[in-house]
Amino acid sequence: EKVEIPNSQLLTAAVVAGSVTEALRTAVLYPLSTIKTRQMANPRHRKARTLKRKLQVLLLSIRRSINEGQLYAGLAPSLLVTVPASGVYCGVRDVANRLLHGAIDEFSPFADIEVALLAAFIADVAALIVRTPADVLTLRLQVQRMMPNQTRVDYVEALRDATNLLPAAIVTDVPYLLMRLAGN
Repeated sequence: EKVEIPNSQLLTAAVVAGSVTEALRTAVLYPLSTIKTRQMANPRHRKARTLKRKLQVLLLSIRRSINEGQLYAGLAPSLLVTVPASGVYCGVRDVANRLLHGAIDEFSPFADIEVALLAAFIADVAALIVRTPADVLTLRLQVQRMMPNQTRVDYVEALRDATNLLPAAIVTDVPYLLMRLAGN
C-alpha cells in the first residue's frame, strides 16, 4: 500500500535536506569563493602580465588571507541566507512538482518535462528572493578590506541594491537554471 506524504511534511523534509546540503557545501567551498572574489578585485592581479606573476600574486593573497584569518569573512551572512534559500528552493520545487503534476498530467504528453521546468522556475524565483540580499552583502564583506576608504559595510544600502538587482537576478538566473536542469 502506497502512503502519500502530506505536502507539509514533504516541504519540511525537502527544506531540511536542502539546507543541510547547502550548509556543508558552503562551509567547505567558501574559502575558494573568497579567494576568487579577492583576486577579481585585486588591482595587482589585474596588472600581472605573466601566468607566473599571477600565481605569485594569488599565493601571496592566500597566505595573507590565512594569516589574517579572513578566508571566512562574510560567511555568517552568507550562511544565514543561502542555507534557507537552498532549503526554500528544494521545498518549493518538490511541492510545486507534486501540485503541478495533478494539474498538468491530463493535458499534455510532455507533462513530466513541463512540470519539472515550471516547478524549478517557481522554486528558483522563491530562492532568489531570499538569496539576492545575502549575495550582495557577502560580496561587499569579502572585498571590504580592499576598499581604501570603507571601514564598514552599509547594510541598508546593500539591501536597497539587492532589491534593485532582484529582477535582473531572476532574468539572468533562468539560463543557468535551464542548464542545470539539462545537466541532470
